[in-house]
Amino acid sequence: MDKSNTKNVEKKNTKNTMINNEYTQIHARLSDAVLSFVQTQLGLNPLSIFIDEHENSLIVTLKNVFSDSEKHAAMDKHTADLITRTHIEAYKSVCSILIAKVSDETGWSVEATTFFLDPTANYASIIITIDKNNSK
Repeated sequence: MDKSNTKNVEKKNTKNTMINNEYTQIHARLSDAVLSFVQTQLGLNPLSIFIDEHENSLIVTLKNVFSDSEKHAAMDKHTADLITRTHIEAYKSVCSILIAKVSDETGWSVEATTFFLDPTANYASIIITIDKNNSK
């Protein structure tokens, strides 16, 4: 390999590293923002958060969101339905806080969010529809 090809490869690797670092930093800030939101606004305490980024959406998966007593209560279908409805209604009333946090951390315009909760499986997910072209 000649020197000019080596320099081009080095430049490309440096650019990819910078993009990966920026991507990692955005996801770390998003994880912190989502964790803060679900803890303070919804009373959920997930043990793990996974963010999957697509072209126009972010899918946030929260695992192990309930305490042992809540998991036990959710074994009853009626109680599980009550838990689900309560958290979904709570989310609807405060989702603007999450929208602002996501927008602040990424600079992207947030078009909509949807919250799902499965108390029997002990996980929640949030789908965030974004417009990267309509940035702040």
